Amino acid sequence: MGERLRGQSRTQLLNCDPGFVQPDGTIGHHDLYDYLHLTQRGYERAFEPVAELLQQVVAEAEEHEGQTAGEAAAATSIAPSFARTT
Repeated sequence: MGERLRGQSRTQLLNCDPGFVQPDGTIGHHDLYDYLHLTQRGYERAFEPVAELLQQVVAEAEEHEGQTAGEAAAATSIAPSFARTT
């Protein structure tokens, strides 16, 4: 999917993998409690880059007179590398 989106002017790819897999190949239960589903801490770590990007988009929108934050956010597409399951 990343290759299809690369080069799109209104798309920004984010790395939502904050290093869940350790150098020894293990995954800690603090991030993936059953080694499949993220814990609250895992979600916080994984989506920190998304939150930072959204804050940046809002700040840039505030700098542009006559442009609402919603318009600026619509100009940027976010494609995370995984989806939350419940």
